[in-house]
Amino acid sequence: MSPWRYPNIFLIFFSLLLTLFILYSGWLDQLFAPIKSWGYLGTFVIGVFFVSTFTVAPAAAALFVVSGELNPVLIGFSGALGATLGDYLAFRFIRERLMAEMNPFLKMLHLYRPVNVLHSRYFAWLAPVIGAVIIATPLPDEIGLSLLGMTKISIVRLVLLTFALHGTAIFLIALAAHR
Repeated sequence: MSPWRYPNIFLIFFSLLLTLFILYSGWLDQLFAPIKSWGYLGTFVIGVFFVSTFTVAPAAAALFVVSGELNPVLIGFSGALGATLGDYLAFRFIRERLMAEMNPFLKMLHLYRPVNVLHSRYFAWLAPVIGAVIIATPLPDEIGLSLLGMTKISIVRLVLLTFALHGTAIFLIALAAHR
């Protein structure tokens, strides 16, 4: 048991502050410079960063720069593997830890009300579609993963879906760099 009541919420705010500090300090180039020389392993690592709200822009830029020297199909594959790992970890964190931690907090603030739309037949097919669209766009994956977390999507389907969506996006970035 953690000594803090809401350790995951604290972690989110701490990572937000750390990311802002890294962005404004100019350390971002120094962080990605060694990874660029790793080839496809580097694109895997950059792919992990491709899924977060705060790191998607620098990761996309790093993928664009690295893509000039490597095969776009293999960049799409290795970057998608990394992005899928990042989404899987975020999904597990959101579904298993953060939602369980936030529900009592939201109830305490009187902000939590069960929404009947979550139990409708339309939500069962609409939420995964909206979640997939959000994951496929530059919008924060966390929103799409939260929508998918509210549904009964299996881990296997989540992995296949995020791999296909991120693989396509990363391949298009790599292809654009080769033009």
